[in-house]
Amino acid sequence: MINDAMFRYWDTEKKKYVMLDDKEVARVKAECEVSQAVVEELFEITNDTHLMSVADLMPSRARIDGIISASRRMLEAKAGKRTKRLPISVRFDPATDQYVLLDGNSTYFVCLLWGINEVPCSVDSH
Repeated sequence: MINDAMFRYWDTEKKKYVMLDDKEVARVKAECEVSQAVVEELFEITNDTHLMSVADLMPSRARIDGIISASRRMLEAKAGKRTKRLPISVRFDPATDQYVLLDGNSTYFVCLLWGINEVPCSVDSH
């Protein structure tokens, strides 16, 4: 289940959580082609891949243009016009009890908008 709290990210410059505002979310929904895409059609699944709930992930930034671009690339991958995306790279943060995204912030938001509840992740152990 998607909720508004999932549209927040850690702003490294402001050193606090920031929400995408309603206008930004509406813009993404308007410019992205919403799809009921299957995860296996979008991501390269490897032996080290873990399917993780989006509720357990915390993005570290959000760029609207990046989210729109990620949506287009994912649709191209689904259509076989480009390679699939590698799993999202994450690292566990014991302070927040969540996995912080190292790479794949825009992909995370696209998955939220498309209703994908579990995404392939690669866990960084460092």
